[in-house]
Amino acid sequence: MNAPLLDERLRALLRALSVDRTAGAAELAARAADGFARACGRADLGELRLAARALAAVQPSMAPLLNLANGLLLALERGGRDPVSSAARAARAFALGLSRDRKAIAARAARLVPAHGPVAVHSWSSTVTAALVRAGRRRSLEVVCSESRPGLEGRRTAATLARAGLRVRLLPDLAFLDAAAEADLFLVGADALSAFGLVNKAGTCAAARRIREGGGTVLALADSSKVLPSVLAARLRDRPGPAREVWPRPARGVRIESPTFDTTPLALLSSVVTPLGARPPVGVVAEAERRPVAGTLLHAGARP
Repeated sequence: MNAPLLDERLRALLRALSVDRTAGAAELAARAADGFARACGRADLGELRLAARALAAVQPSMAPLLNLANGLLLALERGGRDPVSSAARAARAFALGLSRDRKAIAARAARLVPAHGPVAVHSWSSTVTAALVRAGRRRSLEVVCSESRPGLEGRRTAATLARAGLRVRLLPDLAFLDAAAEADLFLVGADALSAFGLVNKAGTCAAARRIREGGGTVLALADSSKVLPSVLAARLRDRPGPAREVWPRPARGVRIESPTFDTTPLALLSSVVTPLGARPPVGVVAEAERRPVAGTLLHAGARP
């Protein structure tokens, strides 16, 4: 990412994506796609290839950035006489598909929100929030939000939903687990979905387990950018948050651990909501296994 060949604006984009710890995966991917589409007008083939490889690693738990990188590299590999123009088209198509699919999923999910009983949500997802706002126009809807420490993304969710007129309860994370057990529905976003499970903000797996044990439904909202074939999913890694977010000045001898993401087994998901509707998780991830993968991304190594 610091190689002298790399265009300065591409380097700045990659740097900004890598340090953003508040935006959702879809939001970051939209910014990246727009940035790469613009860069294709000034960067050469070598710069774009280098930047696309770097993009695959800037947020190592977020599938949309990895899928975008794969699409760009495939376009550069197979672009014939003008691979740069091919990459520009791939970036624009990715951005358009992302916007279209997010709207379709929000509409589909809104129709699945029950008229009675609270809906539980964890952390921040632009697609989940859009679905709940849409559902709230048709009924008096109560939503139970976690704070989602240490980043406190749940506050953003709660504020957005409250402004839309929904009844919102915001709870500390451990208290949220008790409240979630009484929810009819857990509506959750996705940073990545594969045969290994659903990668999302730490705490998702515990909440999903409590809700399923209580007889509730767990719906994961995931467009195709969130779904990975196993060979790409093997590249996913958690990047723990800085210790200072948990305790700025910890007592001597205390080791701070701050995982950012966890993995929820597919068996805990009732369905995955896609632009085509609610579908079995196994079927959704099986389709991803047939996707082409760029040669430079094939050697991922085993997933720990």
